[in-house]
Amino acid sequence: MTDVVSELAVKQIEHHAEEFVVRLDVPVGPSDPQTSVTVLGAKNQGHCAVQAALALAENQPTFPEANLQVRVWKMVGRTRELVFDRSMQPGSFSAVMTEFARQDELRAIPPLSPEAASRREAFGGPFDTDHAFIVATARAASSGN
Repeated sequence: MTDVVSELAVKQIEHHAEEFVVRLDVPVGPSDPQTSVTVLGAKNQGHCAVQAALALAENQPTFPEANLQVRVWKMVGRTRELVFDRSMQPGSFSAVMTEFARQDELRAIPPLSPEAASRREAFGGPFDTDHAFIVATARAASSGN
């Protein structure tokens, strides 16, 4: 799991005034670290699921093994906490988002451990998406590193 690290990604999230912010990343290709990004505000957990579904309807994956990544931040006091971070196949999207919408309690997702962050940095990280990390790992494996 990752949190966003790029300045652009942080600005996209901070731009929204709603209680929740949903970010959907759809990979553009199996060996391309880039993703098509949609960031939307939401009023509550159910609205997060609807916003994510609308974003996915407008931005379908172009290859069958694409893993979508959905993250949700909740406003807690004056800061945003990451409360949901899942990579999933498009076929499980509906069930996963329905489960999220029904959760009674949302807990903050802690940042990566120093060891996990170090492993990602060894592959060129930090990364804004799990997909980018997977691509970097595959490239390193194919080059013999």
